[in-house]
Amino acid sequence: MSAAELWAKGNYGEIARQLEPAAQALVEAATVVADERVLDVGAGDGNLAIAAARRGAHVVAVDISPQLVARGRSRTAGLDIDWVEGDALGLPFPDGTFDAALSAFGVVYAPEPDRAAAEQFRVVRGGGVVGLTAWTPESFSGLASEAIARHAQIVEGHRPDSWGNEEIARQRLGTHGEVSTLERRVIRRQFASVDAWWKHADRFAPPLAALREAVDPHVYERLHVDLVELAQHFARPVPEGVELQQEYLLAIARKP
Repeated sequence: MSAAELWAKGNYGEIARQLEPAAQALVEAATVVADERVLDVGAGDGNLAIAAARRGAHVVAVDISPQLVARGRSRTAGLDIDWVEGDALGLPFPDGTFDAALSAFGVVYAPEPDRAAAEQFRVVRGGGVVGLTAWTPESFSGLASEAIARHAQIVEGHRPDSWGNEEIARQRLGTHGEVSTLERRVIRRQFASVDAWWKHADRFAPPLAALREAVDPHVYERLHVDLVELAQHFARPVPEGVELQQEYLLAIARKP
């Protein structure tokens, strides 16, 4: 299954709403200011693009999924955001087009990470910023990705949480620029219960929707059991139910 086909499954927008704080944090860390040209790579339906546009930037959002591009265009109507269908491994822009190329949990899914990093730097001007967020390998999302990979490989590519390893991120970004920020941060997602989390993920998460279609029901049920056990390990009680703390790495580098 291609990446474009995978991310058209489920409803990524419902998952992405709870990831907005990370997109906002990345835009702030990149010190995006008014009138800058910002590229959102693997934009989904626009979390980071919206955060940058609200700071007065001129934003281009690119995603490999035509469905997400259409949803993003609808969601961001009225903002200074242009939407383009494109691949992080071959961004459809000339060299040095942007002041910043940023990606919140997007470019990390590209199957050739070194090539994807090179492309982000290529389209940024000298002195410009490249930044991304990625789940750390030992985070809830990182371990969930590992569990999914144990049961089935539904799309070709590396483990996205490899970007969440500081040394790997430093090497990949440092090949092309000066790494200035590698910070571990946390997103807190709240649900009525672990079972409510599972129902939400099962209904909306594109990788789970794709896997449900691709594998034997018994395989999917074993994955269900594994993921619920993992969520129970990470869940912490709060007045509203449970909270899942999901650690991620925020990385920033500057092009010479």
